[in-house]
Amino acid sequence: MKKFIPSSLVIITIVLLGLLSNTSYASNSNSPDVSTILTYIKSQEFMDHVIEHVKFLSSLNSRVTGQNGCYVAAEYIASKFKEYGLKPGGESGYFELFTVTVPIDREVKIIIPESNITIEGYALWPNGIQSCPTPPEGIEGTLVYFESGTLKEISEKLRKLNINDLSNVIALMKFNTYKNWFNLVNFKVKAIIFLEPHETNRIEAETKFTLTPLLVPRIYVFRKYFRVLLNNVHKRVKVFSDMRYENVKSANIIGIIEGTKYKNDIIVISSYYDSWSIIPRLSPGADEACGVAVLLELARFFSINKPLRTLWFVAFSGHWQALRGSR
Repeated sequence: MKKFIPSSLVIITIVLLGLLSNTSYASNSNSPDVSTILTYIKSQEFMDHVIEHVKFLSSLNSRVTGQNGCYVAAEYIASKFKEYGLKPGGESGYFELFTVTVPIDREVKIIIPESNITIEGYALWPNGIQSCPTPPEGIEGTLVYFESGTLKEISEKLRKLNINDLSNVIALMKFNTYKNWFNLVNFKVKAIIFLEPHETNRIEAETKFTLTPLLVPRIYVFRKYFRVLLNNVHKRVKVFSDMRYENVKSANIIGIIEGTKYKNDIIVISSYYDSWSIIPRLSPGADEACGVAVLLELARFFSINKPLRTLWFVAFSGHWQALRGSR
């Protein structure tokens, strides 16, 4: 694996250099000086530990606040703080609990009654306050495939199917089609099924929801189901999507290393550990794990090389809920 320098590491290094440049700090031979810290940050050992944390955190499928992976990540961080000997700094041990409102999807699936097929799906992020749940009995319509969702393609489909709009249609659509799903919405489509692409980017993802509260269920399915769905185009399908906003408990994780000389001088080193995705249940967030991975390794380093000033290591969640954790 190539050696990488997370942007969070650069920021933390700059902050530490500023703090450590104080002569009263650097003058104590029992605490690490700037040179010692920089040498370790550039070492392979440091990178190996950071990568180890990133691998674990990104293996949890989703760390979106409220998802199970976020709770597992919180326990992991707390266990590392305990392993390194950090003093608990939260109201409940290492944990500072709070309540936050997040979208949770309980059951998302597509049923093709004629073929007796059930396909697991994943709800996309809500449209503003609208989480787009289907009724308990689901939504039924004719499955129609759209290659791109352009107005020209929609017009051709309407003509071939001899219909005036898509009010009885559940659209099957490639994910990498930018904002063209709005064209389907303008023609009153019932729901949209997006197919997993071979690769995509953040811009494509962020165009798949809107702050306008449109009640249009949007479901993501893995690429392996493409052929099955394509073979059932023009058949009746049922879509079920039980996504709703819920108030859930989440936590910030706080570990403290007391300073050897200036205990009342407190330096806070923080990062968020949750992630975000257009698909809440699919959010491994390897890139986003870099910040908290660096935080954990700095906590380990300073647990061995005691600082003069007190250090608070704080891992926030609720980052994508308007910085709920840090607020």
